[in-house]
Amino acid sequence: MLPFSTTITLCLIEIFCVVTLHVIYAFTQFGITEALWISIGYVAPLASFLVFRFVKNEKTIVRVFYISMLVVSYLISWRLETLGLIIMIFFAAGILIALYSNREMMFEYAIASSVILIIISIFQMDTIANVCPTQLYFIYLVLYAFGMVTFIFMVNGVNNYK
Repeated sequence: MLPFSTTITLCLIEIFCVVTLHVIYAFTQFGITEALWISIGYVAPLASFLVFRFVKNEKTIVRVFYISMLVVSYLISWRLETLGLIIMIFFAAGILIALYSNREMMFEYAIASSVILIIISIFQMDTIANVCPTQLYFIYLVLYAFGMVTFIFMVNGVNNYK
C-alpha cells in the first residue's frame, strides 16, 4: 500500500488532469465562456492541496478531498449536460478513497455520493435522459450501490489484514 502522502498526491494529479480534459472539451465544443465555467473545477484540487499542506489530520484531508471532488464533478457534469455519466466519476473516486481510508470514511462517501445521485435522478431526469436512457441510469445506480458496499467490505478486510 502506498504512503498516504503519495496517494493524496496521485489523487490530486488525477483530479487536475480530469478537470483539464473537461476544460479542453468545453473549449472545443462550446467555446471560451463554457471553458471558463468548467475551470471552476480547479478549486477542488487546489483546496485539497492546501488542506494537505497545512493540516496534518488525515481524516480531514480525505473529507475535504471527497467533498470537493463530489461538488466539482457535479458542477462540471451539470454544466456540460453529462449527468448520466457522473456515476462513473463517483465510482472512480470511490476506488481512490477506498485505497487510503477506513471503513467509516468509505461509508460516509458511499452515503454522500448515493444521496447526490438519487437527488440528481429525482430533480434532473430530463437532463440525464439527454445523455443516456433512464433505465440505464437506474441500472448504473443499483450497480453503484453494490459497488460501494463492496468497497466498504474491501476496506474493512484490508484493515483487518493489517
